[in-house]
Amino acid sequence: MPLYDYRCQGCGSVREAYRRYEARDEPAACDCGAALKRVWLPAQVMRDIEGYRSMVDGSWIGSRSQHREHLKCHGMRELGNEKPDFTKRGPVIPRESIRREIKTAVERMKSEGNWRVR
Repeated sequence: MPLYDYRCQGCGSVREAYRRYEARDEPAACDCGAALKRVWLPAQVMRDIEGYRSMVDGSWIGSRSQHREHLKCHGMRELGNEKPDFTKRGPVIPRESIRREIKTAVERMKSEGNWRVR
């Protein structure tokens, strides 16, 4: 469903709403009770980072691309921006030792006479 922007005719607040294409211009009401009108807002663009001096080598970093390249060159990572690691982690099951234990238990049960074949 498309996302549309609406401005309140009373309080002037801007809201986003998912609506069917056919219903995009149907009247809606704001929390204040006034009507909402569909508006076209400019695209939101994220501005570049503020420049800073590197604590590693003192060089001036003035853009995101320089920041990423600087981190890569010095083997650093930003905390909170790590890529998730989706490898499976869990306990390593020592399957061979489990098989040995089962085999030993069965042999012991057979030797003690507690083993019945059905």
